Amino acid sequence: MIAVSRLARGIRSPSGGFLNMGRLNFSWDRCKQSFEEFKERWSWYRFFMVREKIYDYIMYAFVGFAIGGSALSAFESLRMQRNSIQRMWNGYVRKERERAELMDIIKQARAAGLIEQTDNQMH
Repeated sequence: MIAVSRLARGIRSPSGGFLNMGRLNFSWDRCKQSFEEFKERWSWYRFFMVREKIYDYIMYAFVGFAIGGSALSAFESLRMQRNSIQRMWNGYVRKERERAELMDIIKQARAAGLIEQTDNQMH
């Protein structure tokens, strides 16, 4: 009767029985048995293979990020170079347009007699 009351209150019995923790019945013997079964099933080879597989996935991710980063860097470098060339070309076109407009203004002023004629005629 004493053993039953200890089990009902959740105190471990002297024979290594189970603890009554609400609805969950916990047995130290079952725990030891499960651990022994786990030790028998444990394979260091399988552990190392799983570990190496994880390392392989980490390496694949690292290589993927490295290649992706390199490709992105190359793409951005080419884009910047293209923008720089476009900006230089636009500046050159603007300068030539302004020079042509200025030459037209000078030619019109010379034709109207506002500016004296020079021996240095630019074509």
